[in-house]
Amino acid sequence: MKGPAEPIAGASPVTLGSTGGGDRRFWALVVATGAAAGLGAVLLLGLLRAVQRFSWGSADLFLDAVRASGSLQRVLVPALAGLLVTVVWLVARQPIGGHGTAGIIESIWLKGGILSLRRALLRGTTSIVVVGMGASLGREGALVQTGAAFGSWLGRRLGVTHQEARLLVACGAASGIAAAYNVPIGGALYGLEVLLGSFALELLGPIVASCVVSTIISRALVAAHPSYVIPHYAFRAPEILLAAVAFAPLLGIASAGFIQGMDRVSDVLGRVPARLRPILPILAMTALGALALRFPELLGNGYDTVNAALLGKISLSLLLLLPVLKLAATALCSGAGVPGGIFTPSLFVGALLGGGLGAALDLVWPGASPSGAWALLGMGGILAGTTHAAVSSVLIIFELTGNYDVILPLMLVCAVSAALSRKLSRDSLYTSVLRRRNVQPPDLPEPQWLRDRRKPPAPPPPT
Repeated sequence: MKGPAEPIAGASPVTLGSTGGGDRRFWALVVATGAAAGLGAVLLLGLLRAVQRFSWGSADLFLDAVRASGSLQRVLVPALAGLLVTVVWLVARQPIGGHGTAGIIESIWLKGGILSLRRALLRGTTSIVVVGMGASLGREGALVQTGAAFGSWLGRRLGVTHQEARLLVACGAASGIAAAYNVPIGGALYGLEVLLGSFALELLGPIVASCVVSTIISRALVAAHPSYVIPHYAFRAPEILLAAVAFAPLLGIASAGFIQGMDRVSDVLGRVPARLRPILPILAMTALGALALRFPELLGNGYDTVNAALLGKISLSLLLLLPVLKLAATALCSGAGVPGGIFTPSLFVGALLGGGLGAALDLVWPGASPSGAWALLGMGGILAGTTHAAVSSVLIIFELTGNYDVILPLMLVCAVSAALSRKLSRDSLYTSVLRRRNVQPPDLPEPQWLRDRRKPPAPPPPT
């Protein structure tokens, strides 16, 4: 990073200002933002399925279609996806890469909630197409960014205050997460914890309302069941809870390694001369296709592989090898300028790493718990560790799987992993992108009682 980081001007807590949340126009925009995010999610997910069928053929599962493809197809389709990114880059005369969440945080805290809807639609559509063609990134990047951009556009068109515009952007992004994965509670808390950095009650209402609207639309037009339909897992024995706590630091360390790995690959590729950078997507996607000749699980957002890990259907060798390869593939795609999310790849790494730890535990403690149950905890631990957001991670994993009986070990794992990852890496996956661009992420305010440095009152004299 060159030069000092720029502080964010006016980086104060997001509030509703003088409206107090009672302005009818603002609440109408909250509902409209949720509806736009929900409809956008439905259209983009429909486009994703169409691209997958066109590129890989029809099959019940995306991974089955990839496995049935020939060697030339596995290399050529990702290479064409990289060529598409390069063409869009050259036509738009600006890079379109990245996962978008960092830009949303910057918009909320620095730019008064201003995002370009046109650029978001271009970037989101391109992202969905290349993920369908095999980019090792997540579909949620497009949904989050377009939802946020719709909120920004609506706020500008109707002349809301800067405070309200910033909140509408967060509503749109949170609604995109909620609609993408059918997680209205987790999506709302993600918006509060990751984007706004506050659980203030005045922020809760608008975020919840927009997420509910977007999820209703998504459930009506896509699906109304949890994203991952898995067996009912439970951790009842106290010693198994202790084992879960013992695994949590490993997930925290792995989370910090995920963040640093993404950063280092981006730094290396960022040193490529500017005139050569537009061809990086072609090279990266071709390399990914070559790697997929042996490991087809690396193509796409990895949903089928995560589901298999949650069902305990992956061998121990792959459970230990694929997380490393997925991190490398994701970092290569993202660092080369291919647009897409990194939320889903973190779930992939967490599920397989957790499943690997559970399968290894089963070798020394047979019958302790199925590896799929540990995969679920691994998803939560890596998600919390990479986002530094333990609360929303717990609720997102719970809603993704609908498995409440794992909530106690899941809470412990997420809390420990997030705390240790924060110690090892001061930035999350999102704020690290800002710092590489010489933008100082906002320092979130401490509660008043923590900022009060006065001495406590003296105890009353003994009677």
